[in-house]
Amino acid sequence: MEDPFRILGLPRQFDLTPAEVTAAHLRAVSRLHPDRATDEVQRVQMVQEAAAVGAAKQRVAHDLTRAEELLKLLGARSFLSAPLAPQYLLETMEWRDAIEDACSHGDGTARAELTVRIRQRRTEELATLAGAFRTAMPLAEPEISERPLSQSATPATPDIHGTSAVMSSDLRTALQDAAAALVRLRYLDRMLDRLTGDP
Repeated sequence: MEDPFRILGLPRQFDLTPAEVTAAHLRAVSRLHPDRATDEVQRVQMVQEAAAVGAAKQRVAHDLTRAEELLKLLGARSFLSAPLAPQYLLETMEWRDAIEDACSHGDGTARAELTVRIRQRRTEELATLAGAFRTAMPLAEPEISERPLSQSATPATPDIHGTSAVMSSDLRTALQDAAAALVRLRYLDRMLDRLTGDP
């Protein structure tokens, strides 16, 4: 998939509101209505472009997929494979045990308390993720501005683009922080899904 931010005419940044994404989507779609086509070839092209706009909205509208797209654009997708910090891994295991205990015993009070705690932690991790991207994007913008669109559309890895190998230490640290926060958010979302599902 091509750069979804470029497709929607949005800046490459994590801090985007749902209203901004929706407005960008509507602007892009309004230019691509098939009734505006002058012939069948143009109509087919506009339908295809409208589908790409819809797919771009899906990727950018949600915090976690938006973060994934930014990491991919910056050649930092491989950072998502880094192991969890031992402290967080232990905390995750403790929470999972508590969740399974509460769910298996039908303890609604315990489930509600765990839900509140994990949602609070999710809010903190989301702030960490946003802060990491606020640090990273100004450092990275010249690089992704110069990269051809065909490269930004390819799954970015150090082997393909060499990006991770040459990025500055400040950028690398910020992107590692962003990737670690994203992984933690995925764990938290899975725990919330378990808590808010059927007993």
